[in-house]
Amino acid sequence: MKQGRLRKKGWRPLSRRLKDKAEAIFHAWIRERDRNKGCITCSGPVEQAGHWKHGVCDFEEWNLNGQCLKDNYFKSGDGSTYTLRLIDMYGLKKVREFEKIAARSQGRKYSVAELKEIIAKYQKLINEIP
Repeated sequence: MKQGRLRKKGWRPLSRRLKDKAEAIFHAWIRERDRNKGCITCSGPVEQAGHWKHGVCDFEEWNLNGQCLKDNYFKSGDGSTYTLRLIDMYGLKKVREFEKIAARSQGRKYSVAELKEIIAKYQKLINEIP
């Protein structure tokens, strides 16, 4: 009775492994991009890439910005201040557009090809940072 190959412990599908790698590279690029700007919510040191809207628009540059550990982790992103800073950066009209885009992208799945493109793009950008 052959039921197919048994999965090894810790095995994950290619798409999941690529998404994890893409996120790691994208987050590294966000931290480097914002290192000199400081935390979007308090202007402290950039230690993490903080999401404005979590779980959606994972690879949208406007959705992630450098944040300190205190604001991103202990204050769960400090969403109200984050929103105000985005309005300062982009304007209210654009932030409302971002909210609509985020609502539409709920549950979006990335193809293997898209993830490979994201990895290549942001790895190249990281390598170009002086």
